[in-house]
Parts: sequence; C-alpha cells; structure tokens
Amino acid sequence: MDTELNGFAANEGGVSDDTSTNSGISATESQDAPSGGGQETTAQTPSGGTPKEARLIPEEDLNKLRSTYDRRISDIQRQNEQYQQSLQNMEMALLESRWQGLAPEDAASEKSEYARIVNERASAAARTQLAQQEAQLNELAKPLFAQHLSTQYGVPVDTLLKFGDAETMQTVAQTLSVQQNAVKLQERKASGVDRMEGAGSASGGPAWGEKRGEDLLSWYYRQNRKRT
Repeated sequence: MDTELNGFAANEGGVSDDTSTNSGISATESQDAPSGGGQETTAQTPSGGTPKEARLIPEEDLNKLRSTYDRRISDIQRQNEQYQQSLQNMEMALLESRWQGLAPEDAASEKSEYARIVNERASAAARTQLAQQEAQLNELAKPLFAQHLSTQYGVPVDTLLKFGDAETMQTVAQTLSVQQNAVKLQERKASGVDRMEGAGSASGGPAWGEKRGEDLLSWYYRQNRKRT
C-alpha cells in the first residue's frame, strides 16, 4: 500500500517540476520590456569615485515592466493550477477505483495516508511559489537598491551589482566607504594638510572602485567560497 501511494506522490512530484515554464519568463520579458525610453540605471562616476548623477529608469517604463511581469506570472500560475487540478482528478479516480476493492478499514487507512501526502505536497508547492516570487521581486529591486547605495556611500553601481543579495551589497558599500574615508585621512596626514577638507583628492592614486575596491571584492569572493 505505501509503495503504491508513494508512487503517486512521486508522479505528482514530477508535476511540480512543470513550473520550469517560469524559466521562459526572463526571455519573454526581454522582448516585452519597453525599448523606447528606457534608460540604463547607471551612475556617472568622476575620478574621485563619487557618483555625480543618478539616472533612474523612467517611472513609465517601470510601470510597463511591472505590468509585463504581473501578466506573465498570472498566466503561468493559472495554467499550472489547471494542470495540477486535472492531474489530481485523474489520480483520485484511480485511487477511488482501488479503494472500492479493499476492506473498509484498509481503505480508510489508505485515504488517511493519501490526505497526509496531499497536505505535504501543497505545503511544498506553496513554499516554492513564495521563494520564486521573492526572487523575482529581489531581481527587480536590485538595480534600484544598488543605485541608492551608490548615491549614499559613493561606491560605483557596477561594483555593487557583482553581489547577489541586498544585505551583501549594503555591507560592501559601507565597508568600501569606511575604507575610502580612511585612505583619504591618511592622504591628508601624509600631505600635511589634514585640516583642509578635500586635500586628499590631490594626491593621485588609483580611482575609487578600481584598485582598492577590487582588492576588497576579491576578499569577499574568497570568504564566500570558504563558506560553500
């Protein structure tokens, strides 16, 4: 009995993989996304390393992009729900046919086990859907958050976008900002004009985000590899 029910669960588990259709979202949206007025979210970074201008994506283009995502996700979710319901109906018909040939106590035991499997399956599907939605929202918000951190801490957007999550981006931005301020302080002391604001920028050296920033990025990558 357990073997056959587990077989049903395994078959149904294969259905959840059908959500791989979601992988087509990115490719489709790249076509549907507005191509006319969309401006790339970048910052103009002078030699000192502080972004001079923050150009954000126009609100109209952002609204079109959100609408495209919402429509595509809604269509795929509806198709998946219809497919899952059809498969569940077929599965239930097969089980009902089997239970009719069993003794009442055996049929009741199998029905209870099947209900447990269905509940576990629904919980797993809900967790998967929540994780997918969270990933999609994070992907949409990532460039905007990187722009915000760049404006606040003076770290290039491209440097921050090398990291996959918002928490790490913020940590990197704060750390690079502290390091930058420490370097400027040392330069002021070395030049003997530590009481003059901005004097450190006249001492040359690599632009911020090039040598010093890349050294720290390499350190972060090494730490992440050690954890994995």
